[in-house]
Amino acid sequence: MQREHTRFEHIPLQLDAGASAPKQSTKTKAFHARFDTLSTAVPTGPYSFWPMENNAVDIISALNGTGINSPTYVTPGITNGYALKLIRNSNQYIKIPTFKSFAYTSFTVEMWIYPTILNSGELFGLFTQYDTTLTDHTLQMMIRGLQLTLDFSYDGVNGATSLTTNTWYHAAFAYDYPSRTKTIYLNGYQDAISSSAGPYLGTSGSINIGMFPAVCTLSSQSTWSQTATTIFGKTGITASSLSLLSQPAGIYYDQPNNRLIVADQGNYRILQFSLNNTPSVATVIAGNNDQGCNMNQFSAPYGVGVDSTGQLYVADYGCSRVVRFPSNSNSTTSGTLFGSITNAALLFINPLTNDIYVVSYADNAVYKFVGGSEFPVFAAGALSDRHAVNYLSSPNGVYYDYLYTNALYVTDNYNNCVKKFQPDSMNAIHITVVAGCNGAGSGANQLNNPRSVLMDSSGTLYIADGSNNRIQRWLQNATSGTTIIGGTLGTASNQLNFPEAILFDKYNNLLVADSHNNRIQLFNLTKC
Repeated sequence: MQREHTRFEHIPLQLDAGASAPKQSTKTKAFHARFDTLSTAVPTGPYSFWPMENNAVDIISALNGTGINSPTYVTPGITNGYALKLIRNSNQYIKIPTFKSFAYTSFTVEMWIYPTILNSGELFGLFTQYDTTLTDHTLQMMIRGLQLTLDFSYDGVNGATSLTTNTWYHAAFAYDYPSRTKTIYLNGYQDAISSSAGPYLGTSGSINIGMFPAVCTLSSQSTWSQTATTIFGKTGITASSLSLLSQPAGIYYDQPNNRLIVADQGNYRILQFSLNNTPSVATVIAGNNDQGCNMNQFSAPYGVGVDSTGQLYVADYGCSRVVRFPSNSNSTTSGTLFGSITNAALLFINPLTNDIYVVSYADNAVYKFVGGSEFPVFAAGALSDRHAVNYLSSPNGVYYDYLYTNALYVTDNYNNCVKKFQPDSMNAIHITVVAGCNGAGSGANQLNNPRSVLMDSSGTLYIADGSNNRIQRWLQNATSGTTIIGGTLGTASNQLNFPEAILFDKYNNLLVADSHNNRIQLFNLTKC
């Protein structure tokens, strides 16, 4: 059975008029009266109004919309007329192809909505415009989980009130350009307010009603900005405040909540912070109790991951162990010993099975905790023959491709390469070198102290090439890679100093734990 996710009715848009509280009363009858007379009360100009009366016609400015994937209109709406009905799993929405600029201007967008599905952590698009993934280039008026949000891509404000299903709400999203202020109103009352880092800058893109902007698929032609935004930490400063880092190591991206979890190695703690408004102040979710091996301490926290139930796993290199913490843990929470792994480095959790892969730097191996059990099995490496292709020498990073190849990829640090282990096989004939192993160096076919690896949907590898201070892209079956980020040692926004871990966010921007610069860098995707 298909299920709708939202109904819409009466969507007025006003530009260049400042941003203030909606003038209507909070009483429903007053809302109705305003909408019923809006088409004659508002002059032709920078205004639009979509009543959704069995079509997506703008009755003021002719910014008419087209239904995508056959959305329908149902009665009754909030008044006696129609309402737009959208089915989420059919990807139904309204597309307004004529470009309308929201850049460098104030605007207000209001609407009646009737959500029939709400899931914590999911995004439900209301009124959006997609330009690029650069900060302030995607206009997003959405339901984020249970709350309304007004976001310009990494620059937004979230509402305070949790919505409920099968209820009509009047939502208003206002942006005041002179003061850079975003405000959300719910049923006539201010629900949230925040200052922006910058104005909306998008210069292209259709208006979409009822759809969250799609993210492009990465390709061999994808490019990223060569200058990064520091989203956490500060170059050259090592301190224990909640806005600074000391040699960050592993990172984990919480996509539903758009948050990053960081192993703050030198401060012996695990931090969590939001990517919605950066830079932000973090919260401690484990550790921060001086260096040690008690269950509320770390000696050198390195790898981090979260399983499907929200439990946090930390690979503590200094204490040679993996520690598990419950969801919503903090600095006062004591974890439980999950497993003993000598010099535990980075880890990876398969979200489909909760299998946990942990690198042992000293054992030259990768161990697997099947289904989150506390008894590891040997998953990769060779016990004796140092010249065998399946032998690992001081491995550091691990990635399991659970969607396509079911293969394990390991950064073989001392051998300066990445090796691919076929499923459940340590036999050398099922293991291949997929990047490097041509001696330590900075050539296109070389790596130098590779730290971590990840893979996109096309099978392309991305490698944090630590001592070369760069991020390498290595296509399938290629004999050499290309530098997509960095390549020179330094502190500038286009430089890195021993990148440790890399991830993609929900927009395919690249997040880099720039370890020796004590910062997390975000490189915006500029071309798919």
